[in-house]
Amino acid sequence: MHCSTKMQKGWSPVHLNYLESLPSFKYLGLLRVELAGLGIERNAEVLEDHAGFLCEIMCLLIEAEDPRQIGFFSRHLKSWLPLFFHDLRQMPAADFYRPVGLLGEAFIEVERILLRETY
Repeated sequence: MHCSTKMQKGWSPVHLNYLESLPSFKYLGLLRVELAGLGIERNAEVLEDHAGFLCEIMCLLIEAEDPRQIGFFSRHLKSWLPLFFHDLRQMPAADFYRPVGLLGEAFIEVERILLRETY
C-alpha cells in the first residue's frame, strides 16, 4: 500500500495534539509498527498521525475489506477524530473546512455504526 497525503505547512491536524494517554514517541512508535504490519512504507514527508493520512489508511482498509479496519478505527480514529472534526468546523476563517468537518463527522458516525463500535 502507498499513501500520498503530504505534510502541510502551518496548521497540522495531528493525533498527538489530542492525545493524552501516551507520550507522543510511544504512540508514534506503535502507529509506525502497525502501519508497517499493514505493508505501508514510512515516508519522511508524511505525518503518520495526520487526520488525512489516517483517513486515507482507513479508506484503503475499507476498500480491501480488510478485517483489521475494526482495530485500526478503534485505536487511531475513534478516540480523537470526532473532536478534531468538531474543532475544524469551528475554525473562524475556514469556510472550506466547515463542510469538511461535517463530512468527517458523518464518516466517523457511519464507520462507528458499520463496525459496531460504541463510544
